This record gives sequence, C-alpha cells and structure tokens, in this order.
Amino acid sequence: MTPPRARTWGRRGHTPVIRVRGRSRRRTSIAALCCYKPGEKSRLIHRPRAHLRLKGARKSFSWQDYRDLLVRAHIQLDGPIVVVWDNLNTHLATGLKRYEADHDWLTTVRLPPYAPDL
Repeated sequence: MTPPRARTWGRRGHTPVIRVRGRSRRRTSIAALCCYKPGEKSRLIHRPRAHLRLKGARKSFSWQDYRDLLVRAHIQLDGPIVVVWDNLNTHLATGLKRYEADHDWLTTVRLPPYAPDL
C-alpha cells in the first residue's frame, strides 16, 4: 500500500515548476434536445454556452437561448416539435410562453411540479 512515485527529469532537490495561465473559462453550460421520429435514427441537438466572468453577467441560459435552440432544432428537423418542459423558472418565462403561443409548429407539455409516480 505504498503511494505511487512520480519521477521528473529535474535535478534532485529542485522541484520543477510548471507555469500555466491563471485565467480560463471555468463555467460552461449546455442545453440539449433528444429528438425521436418514428422510423428514423434518434438525434441530439445541443447548444453549449461558455460564460463570461464579468460582474453582473448571466451565469445560466436565458429564455432567448432556449428559444434559439428550438429554432435551430426546427430548422434541422424540418417538422413540428413537441417539447416536454420541467418547471425551471426559465422554461416558465413569459417571453418563452409568448413564443410558444405564436408558433403552431411548437407544442409544449409541462411536467407537474410533484409527481412521484412518473
């Protein structure tokens, strides 16, 4: 049960130091749609988003991002879409509800807030 040893090409007694850049985009979100059509292969349509580390910048998807994902899916699939939403506050936004009402190719189903039998 001895710990593993690490070996380097550095001189004995001098710990090698590796310099790396300290800034990186550490937070990344992704939204995805699993698409199923009878008689065809299933598809996964996704949209990643790297977040800016600015003060006051949004740290999650907005309803406009979900709307854009639905538009891209509609263009790729070239047909009507049925979306099953959970009760995330962004999915319940008035702008997204208005968009759903204006487009007949989009049908949404909302899951109940608590349903242990599902």
